[in-house]
Amino acid sequence: MNPAVVQALDDVRRYCDARLPRELRDEVVLEASARGTTIEIIERRAPWSPAYGREWSSTPVARLHFDRARGCWTLKAHSGGRWVPHPDTPTVRDVAALFRVLDDDPYALFWG
Repeated sequence: MNPAVVQALDDVRRYCDARLPRELRDEVVLEASARGTTIEIIERRAPWSPAYGREWSSTPVARLHFDRARGCWTLKAHSGGRWVPHPDTPTVRDVAALFRVLDDDPYALFWG
């Protein structure tokens, strides 16, 4: 895996860990995983009713893609069953700059 992606994955995992208060972690968690040059953030929620089983649900939140040729990151949101570029978000060299976009989320694309 690309060294920039490995480092960014650590940063994204720390971001996910810091985003949720510890007292909620038996109900919801944020996970990050990497494949190739892409890091995906997934929200997982505990089952709310035994009638629906014991499996946690998973909802895609964001996809961060590293462009090796340019050395930049882009951000996509999951909308309508597909990944779409986040409006008004430039490519950035430091993945942490995308955390501000995720936190602000003026379009309610990530935490809607």
